[in-house]
Amino acid sequence: RTLTPDQAKTHNADPNSYPDNLPEVSGAMVMHVMPSTPAARAGLKRFDVIREASGRKIRNGDDLTAIVDSSKVGEPLNLVVLRGDKVLKISAMPTDLATFLESQNRANQPAPGLPTPGRPQDSPHMIPPRP
Repeated sequence: RTLTPDQAKTHNADPNSYPDNLPEVSGAMVMHVMPSTPAARAGLKRFDVIREASGRKIRNGDDLTAIVDSSKVGEPLNLVVLRGDKVLKISAMPTDLATFLESQNRANQPAPGLPTPGRPQDSPHMIPPRP
C-alpha cells in the first residue's frame, strides 16, 4: 500500500488509529506478510514502510512492485525499511513464483494413505452412496 506524508499525518491524528505512529514519509507500507514467503524469511512485518529497494527510492506501492517484478530470482533484493522510528537494512531473496506455489501445494498434501480433505470418496471408512 502506498504511504504519503499526508496520509500518515491524517492517520496519526485519528485517536482510533492503529498503529498511531506511522512515519510521515513516502514509501510502500507492508499490510500483510504471508508465512514462508521471501518477505517473511527476510523479516518484514506488518506496517513496515519500505523506502528503498535495490538502491532506488520507493515513493509508492507501484515503484516497489516494478522493482520486485524486475528482480532476478536468487539475487538478493536489498531494502531500506522504517519500522517505527528505526531504519533497517533488510535483504530478501526473490524466488520463482511457480516454484514457490508448487512447494506450497506439496507442503499441504496429506500423508500417503490418508484421505484428501474435501474428497470423502477416497476414505477407506466411507460407505458408498446408494445408486
